Amino acid sequence: MRAWKERLLRMHWLWLALGAFLLRTAYALTMPNALDLSIYGDQQTFHLLAQSLAGHGVFGFDGVPGAPRAPLYPFFLTLIYGLAGTPPYLAVRMFQALLGAGTVGLIYFWALQIFGKNAAFRAALIASLYPFYIFYSAYLLQETLLVFLSVLALYLLQREFSRRRPSWGAGLAGISLGALVLTKPTALPFAGFALLFAGGIYRRWAFYPTRRFLHLLISFLLCAGPWLLRNHLLLGRPVLDTHGGITAFEGIVYYRYNKAGLGGIAIVAGDFWPQVSRMPEVEQDRFFRRRVWEFIRKNPGTYLRQVFGNFLDFWRFYPRLEKRYPHRTGLLAAAGLAFELPLLIFGLVNLFRFRWMWRELMLPVAFVCNLMLVHSLVIAQMRYRLPIMAVFILLAASRWPPKLWHRDKNST
Repeated sequence: MRAWKERLLRMHWLWLALGAFLLRTAYALTMPNALDLSIYGDQQTFHLLAQSLAGHGVFGFDGVPGAPRAPLYPFFLTLIYGLAGTPPYLAVRMFQALLGAGTVGLIYFWALQIFGKNAAFRAALIASLYPFYIFYSAYLLQETLLVFLSVLALYLLQREFSRRRPSWGAGLAGISLGALVLTKPTALPFAGFALLFAGGIYRRWAFYPTRRFLHLLISFLLCAGPWLLRNHLLLGRPVLDTHGGITAFEGIVYYRYNKAGLGGIAIVAGDFWPQVSRMPEVEQDRFFRRRVWEFIRKNPGTYLRQVFGNFLDFWRFYPRLEKRYPHRTGLLAAAGLAFELPLLIFGLVNLFRFRWMWRELMLPVAFVCNLMLVHSLVIAQMRYRLPIMAVFILLAASRWPPKLWHRDKNST
């Protein structure tokens, strides 16, 4: 009995995860059990898709099957709606609090594998207290699920990559990559890079696939393949979603409207909308993509300035304060300045310090570059950065205080 008690006391990750769950639950209980679309309109999209799935078994709007968004988060909501009934918003927040606690545990084991026990405790502690993981867990947005799947994929890939021979973990890593892409299609370039980096051998710039690569690829396709096949049969194209075109149009062609929070309204008010709204999903996507490429070709200088503006928005320290939040906006700004700036600075310092560990850090850095580049080129806001903040939490916690030039390969 005493041995069990001592073992429980030593399970730091469990207590940190429990604390994270309680913090997120306490915050969820301060929120109204309603859907406030004045803050994030994406909530309505996910809610309507989940309602359609739960009530009619159709993934789409107005009873028409399609692929207007990536499927995993709407299916996640559908499961909760089926269990909780209506109104389900508090239940969603509680489930997302569980995901947040799971993320803390995963970050602990991920940091433990790379940097050691002390760094793992620091990383899990920061993740449990990180204010924007708590804040966004109270909204019907995919970010909480996305952060969980991002950390899961990076941890499993790192765990498998550190082994000499492929194990059952390669299958789990491939499935986690597939789930990540089914939640965030813009992570597809990272998934491809991870499959090649973790699953092959390189000699004189030639790629030689290994059994690990086949395990990763097959499990990835088993996860994402059925959705791609369904869309190919239904829409004529094996797409992850048909949302990319209109998103790029709003973020690039209607850049100013988007920054003012009026992008969707401006599109519906456009003279082209009556015709476009009657098109099939795939044709709509093609229409908006063509308009985006035309704009970039005709206005390269304007587009480059917009890319720089998106880059700044992606790395901003707190959400836009002009929105009507249920709590004081000053607290958001203070939390952002207290956490974001130190995490980003210390993370970069420690990344430079541990540059000799480039093999271990290649995948996390590639993930950061993937999301940063995609959102800078298309559309950006602060919450799109949440998945990669797990990487900065890991790096910031790897050595405390950060030292730029001291080189020590021992565990910290």
